Order: sequence, then C-alpha cells, then structure tokens
Amino acid sequence: MKKAILKHALNQLNKKTSTISFQGINKLPEPVQRYLRLVLTKGSESTYYCKMHYGGYFRTDSKRPWFSIKGYYHYLVDKPAFYWRGKIKPLPILSITARDYYYKGKGEVIINLYSLISIDRSSGSDIDKASLLRFLHIS
Repeated sequence: MKKAILKHALNQLNKKTSTISFQGINKLPEPVQRYLRLVLTKGSESTYYCKMHYGGYFRTDSKRPWFSIKGYYHYLVDKPAFYWRGKIKPLPILSITARDYYYKGKGEVIINLYSLISIDRSSGSDIDKASLLRFLHIS
C-alpha cells in the first residue's frame, strides 16, 4: 500500500500544480470559512502529499507503562489516503511495529513482532470507517 500511495504522489509531480482559490467557499458553514481564510493563502500552491516523522510516548492501557514510539505518516490530499508506521521497544531486545493505512476506501491495521511475526491483522467495514475518520481527523 505504501508503494501505491508514493506512486500516486510521484505522478502528481508531473502534473500542473493548482493554486488555492476561495471560489465556492461561501457555500461552507461560517466557522469553516473563517478557518480556511485564516490558514490558507489565496494563490499559494495546493498541497497534494505530505510525509511526517514523529516521536513520542505510547501505552496500550492506562495501567501499563509508557513506551517511546517513533514513526512516520505518508498522506495524500487529492485522493484520501494515508500510510502510517510506528515502532515501540517495550524491552531492549523486543520491538513491536504497527502499520495502518487507508487507500481507495479500504483500511487495514497490522501489528508485528520484530517487523516479521504477525501478532494481529484487522480489516473490514469497521476498520474502513475508522481509517477514514483517522484520515479526516489528521488531515
């Protein structure tokens, strides 16, 4: 899935870039109009792809300890899609990776031990909906 998302982003480089216009913005609710006018600059180039690296802390339960997490996102804006990968090391010799994506209306979550041994894999309509909400929330 990561390759398909990156291929789409690369294809966009060869197309003419579009610029931000406020045409049609009056049809949106007033708070949305204010927000868009505040954060966007008319005439600036539109974003179609973003890659974000991050680090922080993660825990699986409120009674469990915090673990350091590092990861990255790939986002497509013109075609709702993302690919996320994160890694935690609960012990010096143990690593757990998770991968989550949303592409062409489908989502999937995979959790692996040492990036090789599958611990959990989830997909289906509930994951599709949750992945779309995650895309909308983070975008």
